[in-house]
Parts: sequence; structure tokens; C-alpha cells
Amino acid sequence: IGRGTGFKAVAARLKEEGVIAHEAVLLYPAVLRGVHHKVKAGEYQFAPGMSAAEVLDKLVRGDVLTRSITVPEG
Repeated sequence: IGRGTGFKAVAARLKEEGVIAHEAVLLYPAVLRGVHHKVKAGEYQFAPGMSAAEVLDKLVRGDVLTRSITVPEG
């Protein structure tokens, strides 16, 4: 999710990627909870079978994917 990406675009991308079945299952709860503007930018990984509520919580927490790299000396 890029910085400045609107929440509708985020929901559409997650639907496209098969993370959620319909955009509405993410949009309506996010608006009702007032968190649609609190989604953090970054790369996310979602486990199969995650509920829309779990996906939304992860996006709001900013629980982004971290990668380890090793830089050899010299």
C-alpha cells in the first residue's frame, strides 16, 4: 500500500488479490469505526482465511511485512 493511497483503492486491491471477497466487507466497518483514514502504508502479508476484521486491524496497526537482509563485511 503506497503512501497516500485512498481506502477505496486499498479495498479494491485486496479484493483483486483475493484477500477479501467484496470491497464492502472492508469499507463499511472501516467507515463505521472511523479508521478508514488510519491505514498505514507498507507491504502486507495476509494469512489465508483471515476475516475482514482481522485484515482491517492489521492495516490500521501497520503490521507490515519485514524482511531480513545480510550484508557481508568488506
